[in-house]
Amino acid sequence: PSFGLHYKLPKLRQLYQAGEAAFVSNIGALVQPLTKYEYKSGTKSTCVGLFSHSDQTAAAQTLKCQVAGASPKGVGGRMADVLGAGSQKFSTSSFSLKGKKTWSEGFSVIQQSVDGSGDIRTLENYVARRPLIDNITKEELGNIYSEEYSKNLGKMVDSANILAGQLGNVTLSSTWPETEDWTFLSLLRQFQAVSKLIATSQTRQIEREFFYVELGGFDTHNEFEKLDELFAFIDDSLDAFVKELKAQGVFDSVVLVTTSDFGRTLTSNGKGTDHGWAGNQFVVGGKVKGGEIYNEFPTSLLEGNLYDVGRGRMIPRYPWESVMLPIAEWMGVDAMDR
Repeated sequence: PSFGLHYKLPKLRQLYQAGEAAFVSNIGALVQPLTKYEYKSGTKSTCVGLFSHSDQTAAAQTLKCQVAGASPKGVGGRMADVLGAGSQKFSTSSFSLKGKKTWSEGFSVIQQSVDGSGDIRTLENYVARRPLIDNITKEELGNIYSEEYSKNLGKMVDSANILAGQLGNVTLSSTWPETEDWTFLSLLRQFQAVSKLIATSQTRQIEREFFYVELGGFDTHNEFEKLDELFAFIDDSLDAFVKELKAQGVFDSVVLVTTSDFGRTLTSNGKGTDHGWAGNQFVVGGKVKGGEIYNEFPTSLLEGNLYDVGRGRMIPRYPWESVMLPIAEWMGVDAMDR
């Protein structure tokens, strides 16, 4: 079969043709393989809160869609956990460039939040005020939550101050586009901040690292046309990021993967599309076996097909693990921890 790509993604198409990007099709949140009959009859377990933004965002970020909320921690944070504790004892870290996010949080690795602009919030007048924190945190508080907060407060303040100094000394290796569009600028700055963090990884003595960036606006119930603009933002930001990685000489050491809470309905509601289930994602990197579409693409997208549970809400044939497991293997996660 022949496949097409949205016309606002020409640079992603070039990466695909160069063997530096691949697509992963028919993917989404699953507890176990599922048919339409099994879904409608309730004979197999399904994810908590299907078609709900909050529940399926958590599902994509934890890979534990049968558990509500963030208690399983995030896939990025958990990979950082096992890489640090595994046979090779890698030095790891995990960042979110969009506030506190489940994806970046581990059980032992605590995510670090960097503002989307790349700025690090530090303690004002650090030298004078840092001893005050030591005095405050020496006091025994008699509450395990307060004690834990107290124990980590000084570490967080010190870490932020050191990181701000390191990032402040970074000059990026390529020329980035300029824009006054706030949405485009937000994504672009997140990629710039990730680029600066990558550039300081050796200074920070980090061997395996995870970064979370985010672009919203895809809930197209009433305005399907805005996809043109959003795809253009992704294409241009991705192009700038890849050029920077290549200029730094680290493109072979980085992999980027997209995720989403769910796909969209394949039929219109009259104005746009509603919450779906299965979707398609892409992977980019110097070591990616690109120029391929992985997983079996649906044999039919017609309404009422064998995997359509209504209005073109397609049951995914493959879980999120089908793309995250190869990435875990590539990063060095031990077989027993996958």
